[in-house]
Amino acid sequence: MSYTRPEVLTCLTKAVRKILIFRGKTEEAEEPIPENIDPVLTLGIPSLDLAQVGPELARESDELDLPNEVYDWADDSSGTRRYRTLGEIADRVMDHLAKHGGQKHE
Repeated sequence: MSYTRPEVLTCLTKAVRKILIFRGKTEEAEEPIPENIDPVLTLGIPSLDLAQVGPELARESDELDLPNEVYDWADDSSGTRRYRTLGEIADRVMDHLAKHGGQKHE
């Protein structure tokens, strides 16, 4: 199965909603989550919890069982640490799938 960017974004949003619910932020989990949102600063999700996004997506499909670096939420490329948005992570997933297909990664 191949994924479109909107499908990947939907899967990411589901994973973030699960984290919000786990953290007791049920009101935030019910609100729309735009792709340009920074889940750490805007939603208050601890950065360590974002490590669970990859495993949540892997439960969706073997094609989304990707290496951890795909889900690197911190972007240090500008010299200033900032967290990537949901849309940026979706782009990273799509780039990886385009390069590597649905290969399972350890």
